[in-house]
Amino acid sequence: MPVKYLSIKAGTLGGAIAAVLPSFDTDDLITSVVMAVIGAVISFLVSLLLKIYLKDRITSRLLRGRNKSLSRKRKNN
Repeated sequence: MPVKYLSIKAGTLGGAIAAVLPSFDTDDLITSVVMAVIGAVISFLVSLLLKIYLKDRITSRLLRGRNKSLSRKRKNN
C-alpha cells in the first residue's frame, strides 16, 4: 500500500470509530465483554475435555488392537 493513502485510510477509520463510539451504552459494552469472556472460557474447557476424552478413547482402542495382534502372534508361534 502506498504511503500517501495510509493517512486517508487512518482518517476514515478514526472517523468511523469516533462516530460509532458514542452510540454504545457502557452497560451494554460491559455485558458484551463479560459474555465474551464466559463464552471463551466455556469453549476452552469443552475443547480441553473433549481432547482428554478422545485421547483416552483412542489410546484404549489402540492398546486393544495391539493386544489382539500380540495374542495372534503368540498363537501362531
